[in-house]
Amino acid sequence: MNGGSGEPRSHSDTSVRPAVSGDERAIAALQWGAWRALFGGEELAAQGLSEERLRAGWESALSSPCPASAALVVALHGSSIVGFALAGPDDEAGAAGGPSGVVRGQAAPAGGPPGAVRGQAGAADGPPGAVRGQSGAAGGPPGAAPAQTGGVPAAVPTQIYELVVEPRFCRSGHGSRMLAAVADLVGGAMRVWIDARDEARQRFFSSAGFAPAGAGRAIGDGHTQHLWWARAE
Repeated sequence: MNGGSGEPRSHSDTSVRPAVSGDERAIAALQWGAWRALFGGEELAAQGLSEERLRAGWESALSSPCPASAALVVALHGSSIVGFALAGPDDEAGAAGGPSGVVRGQAAPAGGPPGAVRGQAGAADGPPGAVRGQSGAAGGPPGAAPAQTGGVPAAVPTQIYELVVEPRFCRSGHGSRMLAAVADLVGGAMRVWIDARDEARQRFFSSAGFAPAGAGRAIGDGHTQHLWWARAE
């Protein structure tokens, strides 16, 4: 996936821009809707999660600049936020972690609610205690030895933690525009965990150049995810 200038991509009345303070309510509503659709309200409530708690986490996260190694963007339809995407260093491949303060981690990164499930690509990674798949070298499938160039370890790949579009605005190109914007901002190899039952998301990432990496993990109550990846061009 090609890097680029990081300028917002737009078409007609749709566009993508970096998330800013004030977007937290819309982002939290999108994330909560996606998590509820996958896990159900009871499982989330058992972890002490709520839309308001997510909103508070995002408010804290958006009060600080996004690190250069991460991307947090929103999709606009007219003036309304109808999607968001979050990506950062793949901590399962040895990175120190994603952007500080984002609401994504099982280990509750600063600014995120403790015990929060980690979301990715419109779904949550699952409750604490999930079995993680082992990640491999940057740009390669899980289990590969860390790649090196001239004795220097290759860059850590980027993981897409969230890519959510409001259901009534699906198939409007918002997901593709956000994914392209993330690639422009962070570049390099990219990875995403996809629920084994989510055929629509598998088709989306396949059309974007991703392919199964051969790793899987069990999460939550009977949920299975598979790792997909796209090599940097």
